[in-house]
Amino acid sequence: MKRIMTIILVVLMMMSVTACTSVHATPDAKEPAQETPQVVDAKRDANDTEVPPETTQEPVQASAEVTMSDEETLPVENTEKAAFTKEHVAYLRANEEYSFGLNEQMTYQTAAEMFYDLLANPNPLEKDVENAEMRIMTDLGVFGEHAADDAISRHDFEKALKVFVDIEVSESDNEETFTKLNAIKITNAALGRTPDENAINDISRYWWRDMPENDADYLQVMEAAITHDVTEEGEMEIWSNPVIPESRFKSGYTSGSLYLDQMLADIIGEVTSDEMSAEENLHELYRYVRDNFNYQKKPLHSVNDMDEWLTPTVVEALETKRGNCYCYAGTLYSLFRAYGFDCEMCVGKFTGRPHGWVEAEIDGTRYIYDVEIEWCSLHPNWYPDKYVNMFKLDLATAPQWEYVREMPDNQQVAEEQTP
Repeated sequence: MKRIMTIILVVLMMMSVTACTSVHATPDAKEPAQETPQVVDAKRDANDTEVPPETTQEPVQASAEVTMSDEETLPVENTEKAAFTKEHVAYLRANEEYSFGLNEQMTYQTAAEMFYDLLANPNPLEKDVENAEMRIMTDLGVFGEHAADDAISRHDFEKALKVFVDIEVSESDNEETFTKLNAIKITNAALGRTPDENAINDISRYWWRDMPENDADYLQVMEAAITHDVTEEGEMEIWSNPVIPESRFKSGYTSGSLYLDQMLADIIGEVTSDEMSAEENLHELYRYVRDNFNYQKKPLHSVNDMDEWLTPTVVEALETKRGNCYCYAGTLYSLFRAYGFDCEMCVGKFTGRPHGWVEAEIDGTRYIYDVEIEWCSLHPNWYPDKYVNMFKLDLATAPQWEYVREMPDNQQVAEEQTP
């Protein structure tokens, strides 16, 4: 009996060993024979002309990570999102008052807005989410853990920019305050973007409150603020199809001089109010010219060359607060138009003498706005009789005021040729 049991145990053990071997080894598997060097060389030559076998392993990108520091890396899945567009898009945003805050301290949120606007394939911004651009940049690994309103230094800005563009990062910060203007210059240089002075001068009537056209950095700022197509001619950048942001003026009027437009905007901001009606605001602008100017003899002007004399005349009048009727009327006209009031600068004769004034047509009626004559009536040595109100004067009710407009030469010829 014991012999039978022993035989059974031996058989069971043999079956167990066989089962284990079948799991870990292929039947009839043999250890491969060692190949001679000649055989290895022959196979290598043959494989040089063969297509490599397909593999199911996912390919690995050569630059799967963009290193920011020893601790911070850009996640592999975000590399496609972290690429700047090659288009010359605007990446400098103006505020509601059409100023940039160029000398303000740069913050992480401002840097995030710049980088977001330059992305080739940006994720849409979430609605009603504060500092959404900052969150996107943080998710991309561009920034570490910072609050949106934290100040960003030159070194940290360049380190973040290096995620997108191959630039040298400064070892230390030289400026006590790293401003938005500093960031613009660095970014333009890193992207190889150079402003086209001729094209920018052609659109210089579009202005910004804190960047007049005579500023040394004006061209650099316009490069960052205006989207445009570009072609390269050597080291020159040639603009085309600039996309101009909407003007802050209700009428879209500008004088053609950023410097003058800024002065006009400052006056409008000083003397007008949203709590007053448009008529009341116009009257305040009228009073500003009347009460802040003094009379001084200046050259007479013609309507034919108004495009040449109007802007410099108004600039000088605002700077000196002096001038003749053309200076008074030109300044009032410019303020009215900048505010959004449609009116005309008129040149001609008043009671037979050369004169300048402003006219506007409202509901089919033409009105006179003659601020210089009203100024004279307030000064006895000029008009000793009495004060006259020349704001919105209806000539139909005041025929004693003789205004005769000078017609441009080209308009006179056209009228003479009309049958």
